Amino acid sequence: MIPASNKPGLNTTESVVCLKPRHIMGFLFIVVILCSTGCRQNSYKNVKIKGEHPELIITQKNLNDFRKKSKTSHKVLYDLAIKQADSFIAREIPRMKNASNNYREIGESLPSTGLAFLMTDDKKYLEGGVKWINALLEVPSWNGSENLGRSAWTTGIAQLYDWLYDDLDPALREKIVTRLKNECEEIIRTASATRALSNHLLIETSAV
Repeated sequence: MIPASNKPGLNTTESVVCLKPRHIMGFLFIVVILCSTGCRQNSYKNVKIKGEHPELIITQKNLNDFRKKSKTSHKVLYDLAIKQADSFIAREIPRMKNASNNYREIGESLPSTGLAFLMTDDKKYLEGGVKWINALLEVPSWNGSENLGRSAWTTGIAQLYDWLYDDLDPALREKIVTRLKNECEEIIRTASATRALSNHLLIETSAV
């Protein structure tokens, strides 16, 4: 790690984070946990920005059930997910110029903080999630890796936006929505024009 001079008060370092199988597996691990403990699907016509939160997989109706299983039948799985969140929020923020493959895994790790917060009510996970959201919002361009980085960041922040909604500052919520709308417009523009038959398109459309 090479210390970098950045904005005053922002603890950053220059680092290269290699995208390894464990990063992808960490994201998939959280998805598997949630799917294995039950989820509710919304039809497309019911998708909305404002409304009852959380509503993505974990909802107000099933939150207590998720919490109960995190302490009983699925405790081993949730303990591993929370351990991942602990490791993620303890990391220093790298100096990022874009959403290249070096930093793609950040978006894939973000949901772990929201899951940990919903399961434990521990504010450190809220604060850690907000720290990383702000860091990504400060990156001028989310270009990189044929939109895979942009898609990972978009998906990760969108998940946290829902799971942390009630505890996010209104100004930050508005900032998130504005940025995600802009990034999704770019994904739609570039993906539809250049990668209609690419395997990347699945990741891009998932982000949108």
